[in-house]
Amino acid sequence: MFSSSSLCAHTVLVQSVVWKRIPNTVRESVSYFKRADGDASAWGKAVATVDTSAARALAYNWCGASYEHVEGYIKQQGAGALRKVIYEDDSHTMLYVNFIRLGGVLASRIFATTFSWREEDDGSFFVAWAPVEEHSSPERVAQADELIRSDAAAAQATRATTRGFFRVNALAPSVCQVAYVVQANLGGSIPKAVTASRVKRTLGTVQKMQAKYERKGAVVDAEMRSAFPLQPQIEQLGAGQKQVMESCRSIAAEQDWAPLAYNSPFVDMWIAYTPPKRGERSFATGKAETLVDSSAAKALAWAFAFNSRERVRVSSEQGHPARLTTAETTPHDIVVATIKSFPFPLTNREFVCRLVVAEDSGTLLLATESVSDVVDYGTKNKVSRGSRAAQLTTSGQRQNAQLRASSPIKC
Repeated sequence: MFSSSSLCAHTVLVQSVVWKRIPNTVRESVSYFKRADGDASAWGKAVATVDTSAARALAYNWCGASYEHVEGYIKQQGAGALRKVIYEDDSHTMLYVNFIRLGGVLASRIFATTFSWREEDDGSFFVAWAPVEEHSSPERVAQADELIRSDAAAAQATRATTRGFFRVNALAPSVCQVAYVVQANLGGSIPKAVTASRVKRTLGTVQKMQAKYERKGAVVDAEMRSAFPLQPQIEQLGAGQKQVMESCRSIAAEQDWAPLAYNSPFVDMWIAYTPPKRGERSFATGKAETLVDSSAAKALAWAFAFNSRERVRVSSEQGHPARLTTAETTPHDIVVATIKSFPFPLTNREFVCRLVVAEDSGTLLLATESVSDVVDYGTKNKVSRGSRAAQLTTSGQRQNAQLRASSPIKC
């Protein structure tokens, strides 16, 4: 059985790994990474949002003896392939022995792995696995060896090992984030490309789970807005967060605003243009005000949800190459990145911004400011870095929020 120290060791191990996004996957619903140092072919990582509760996502992965999992295994490996799941009584641990055909002239592989899970203090679930020899009793190791010896095909297969973990964090009552990390050692003499292919196939478990529980995007977005955590008071922010807030507040200072024509009777817009100095880029500040048929909290949650299903879909339909969240310090402090398509002969623009949310005397604030972070998109992109700063304020009655937004953009 895994000890708490063993589980922690897995976490520390993976946190120390440098990850690089797999090329041509930035627009997929699952984020895929490979190890950027050491033997990159043997390590993989996948992160995705799944439209089900954290507990159900855990159960789906843990119940390896379910009809669904067994049926899928038989389709891949055949009805006679050894696959045995043994749960230890009164514990969160199991032994998993499975036979894998690699095909062609390559010898088949046999795995004997110990799995264990626990619930973390923050309510998330953590599952770790490693070769049976590392964390099991001598009796359990002997049991695995006997299972392998008693099966003719398994006894002739090359012994392989795998280790890793997945963590499930609740984002809403029926929405969670799954992070899946796996390392494989197929043993014997085998091309790295084969190992990499095996790891990539294993990471497909996350995409399979995402597809299984997928629901309508509008429903999921609404659940995420309802579950958005209560905003901190502005006095509770850290020094860096307060600096972002103050920097963006200066945008709303009095300027020489000129009305801006817009084809909606419900939104008032203004613009203030500052001619560029020699060697500088153009600089314009826009301001808009409107009433929204929503609570102030939900209006703010919509604006903060940079990667909601709706906004990702619109970005994709408009042909923009990338839109992702790159870092999350707290649920109210994130870094996001996007590449906006510009018509030829203009170069596409990249925007990387920090978003911070707070409450100030009943008014909800969202501050957005450009940062200098370098973003891994998996491939090189010919872009010009743009910059922006914005302040969004929401206030008003429960079902009618008043929104004020001011935002300068440099392109």
